[in-house]
Amino acid sequence: MAIEYRYTKDIGKTNLQDLFLSNKWDSGNYPDKLQTALKGSHHVITAWDGDKLVGLMNALSDGIMNVFFLYLVVHPAYQKKGVGQKLVELMLHEYKDYARKTIIAYDYAVEFFQKCGFEVGENTRPMFVTYLTSY
Repeated sequence: MAIEYRYTKDIGKTNLQDLFLSNKWDSGNYPDKLQTALKGSHHVITAWDGDKLVGLMNALSDGIMNVFFLYLVVHPAYQKKGVGQKLVELMLHEYKDYARKTIIAYDYAVEFFQKCGFEVGENTRPMFVTYLTSY
């Protein structure tokens, strides 16, 4: 499997929709908004198998001290094959000098992110106001 990693915000709506819906992420139902959101991101790293988008990670940042990783999504057929780990590795390298790197993980993904160097925050809880559903 030869996966190509690209630093790009130029991603077609259909590719985005297919990737997000493959994981049953409700945000895939809003491809126009996803495309706009990614263009407004500080960094976006994508994973491609030929012309198929198989993974994506993006970052929002103040540009100097704090970065928030909003999306890490990998197509189910490519999970547990190192794609997500490589995306995290590349993104952490981009922000290696930042004091705080934050991600909100679903319970099923906590162990994965811990293997990537993240720690569960003590005395903290993620909080939301959202119309998106999750599983």
